[in-house]
Amino acid sequence: DNEEEEEEEEEGREEKEREKEKEARTEEEEEELVAYMQMKTRRPLGKAVLNEEGLQQATVELQQQWGGGKWLDRLDYSARHELTVEDAHDDLSREMSFYDMALEGVREVHRRFREQGISYHRPGDFFAQMAKSDDHMARIRAQLFHEKKQIGASLERRKEREMKKYAKQVQVEKVQERAQRKRENLSAITKWRKDRKAGRAGEEELDQALHGTTIGTKRKATESSSRPVKGAKRASRDAKYGFGGKKRGTKHNTGQSAADVTEFSLNKN
Repeated sequence: DNEEEEEEEEEGREEKEREKEKEARTEEEEEELVAYMQMKTRRPLGKAVLNEEGLQQATVELQQQWGGGKWLDRLDYSARHELTVEDAHDDLSREMSFYDMALEGVREVHRRFREQGISYHRPGDFFAQMAKSDDHMARIRAQLFHEKKQIGASLERRKEREMKKYAKQVQVEKVQERAQRKRENLSAITKWRKDRKAGRAGEEELDQALHGTTIGTKRKATESSSRPVKGAKRASRDAKYGFGGKKRGTKHNTGQSAADVTEFSLNKN
């Protein structure tokens, strides 16, 4: 038991020593980082200092290094006039002012390129490296195709719902029309029965009440519209041989034909 207690105490001491070493390393790393940042910025962290002298010196150095060089080495352009916006809160006018200034700069730079004989257009056979891989573009294409398919299926389902709704509406209108016609027929029949009891109506009046016209009128209209016009030859043949009707017994004598001797001839008989 004493040996186990001693081992546990020794492990505890070792663990405490490791934690102290870790804390010490962390503090040293933080101190080194702070010193490095102070060296880079030349000012203590946490304080904002406007070093005008340093900025002016840096400006002079840049002008000495690049100011006397060629414009092709810099490719810079500054607007010829200040940006003026009537209403800074008007998004459209403000963005249009930015656009006009940028467009003016592009035109001026193009003019300079043309004066120096430098081509600024990309060749037609130029192939640039794509920012995204083929696998990534294939996934995007598959996703777009899936979304397009879903949109098409949704539109198709909507169309089917509208067709079903329209078909149901048409069916309801037909049912209502039939019910209306049935009520009108029942009303006409009731009225015809009353007139029949009073002796003022018959079968033709019932047909006229139900269909709006009489049987004879419908037959005459049908016959007059569908019967073709006869020619003179057809009319003469009909007068000679008949034009329909009963065929059997047409040559049988009657009392009137037997007593008629106007066509009898002694020479022929």
